[in-house]
Amino acid sequence: MTLDEAIAHADDRAADADCECREDHAQLALWLRELRTLRLALWLRELRTLRAELNEAIRERDEAIRERDEAIRERDETPKRDPEHPCPEFIHGTPRGTGHDCDGDGHYMCCECVHFNAAEAAETAEREAERQKTLEAHTAEHPGGGR
Repeated sequence: MTLDEAIAHADDRAADADCECREDHAQLALWLRELRTLRLALWLRELRTLRAELNEAIRERDEAIRERDEAIRERDETPKRDPEHPCPEFIHGTPRGTGHDCDGDGHYMCCECVHFNAAEAAETAEREAERQKTLEAHTAEHPGGGR
């Protein structure tokens, strides 16, 4: 039996003139209506809480999207060259001399800068390989993960 069916049954019994417990059924119907009202109020409070949590999650997502978009804009607007190695031949958007658009994004560098960046990338790869060897040796010496 549902709550609404129980209320209807209690109302029917309270309206029955031949029933000795009419007053008890009327009181029961009143309590059942109160229970339905309280359940609805709790449900509405939970719904408001969930809506507030959803709105907060949406705000956080939107902020993360704005930050990501800003980072993308900054990255796209920043010339792709090493700030420690300025190149007078660098031209944004137009090749000049022996420039190369290595990334295909319209950012050109002279051959000197291309070679400089390649040499720096090789050095970085060598350092990473050396670091990996050291880590593997340490792991072999200390298999339990101790430092």
